[in-house]
Amino acid sequence: MAGETLRESDGLAISPVNAGLSPEERKAAPALFRALLAGHLLHELGEKRAKKILAAVRQALEMEPGLRIDALSLVDAGTLLPVKKVTGPVLLEGAVYAGRTRLTDRVRFG
Repeated sequence: MAGETLRESDGLAISPVNAGLSPEERKAAPALFRALLAGHLLHELGEKRAKKILAAVRQALEMEPGLRIDALSLVDAGTLLPVKKVTGPVLLEGAVYAGRTRLTDRVRFG
């Protein structure tokens, strides 16, 4: 990975894609990063099962009516293959639609 993702003060990744968001969509967009952080926190609290971590992320995203989930995954950071259990470095990745704009983000942990 090339380095840290640059973010706005509310956590939204800095991207030219964000310029196309309406004010309502822009307000909802940071929920993706917050949901991924919730999955990371669950792991920090001891959860290792991918199924449980992904369910928590999905639940957090479903609380934001301005977003529509497109994809969620938890993959090995080296192979990018899906994992069933966190036993080393992983990427928790998500893609959502805010209106017609597809937003993606990820967090690394493990």
